[in-house]
Amino acid sequence: MYSLMGVVGTLVGLSIVVVLSRGTTPPPDPATPEGTVQRYTQALLAGDDAGAAALLDQTSTARQDCQYADTERRAADLRITLGSTLIDGPRSTVSVTLAQGSASGPFGTGEYTSSDAFELQGAYGSWSIVSTPWPLLACSGAEVK
Repeated sequence: MYSLMGVVGTLVGLSIVVVLSRGTTPPPDPATPEGTVQRYTQALLAGDDAGAAALLDQTSTARQDCQYADTERRAADLRITLGSTLIDGPRSTVSVTLAQGSASGPFGTGEYTSSDAFELQGAYGSWSIVSTPWPLLACSGAEVK
């Protein structure tokens, strides 16, 4: 009886050690499309529109379509999850999931989730963003309409 409890205790202890020692996933390389999107979204959500705008391509629709309301509607509770990446020569598409809202409510989740994508263009081993999902426009340096 005691040996069975000892074996179970040992297995539980080993399981805890394995789970705790796995660590976290390293961030994507900044020189990749995923890394560029992550740097852009981190800057934007931190309120650094100028830093985010520096990662935009000069022809980016995110620069051209900037409306004042876009900067006002940016949700403070917006969460972005990187999805798959498709690289086709000098162009790349990074899929993302956008989630915002409260995590709970009287009828379940009050969260809204949508899928969208960033379009990027590669040049000399670096990537610039050509188009962004709507709530993620960087209006710094652009004429805000």
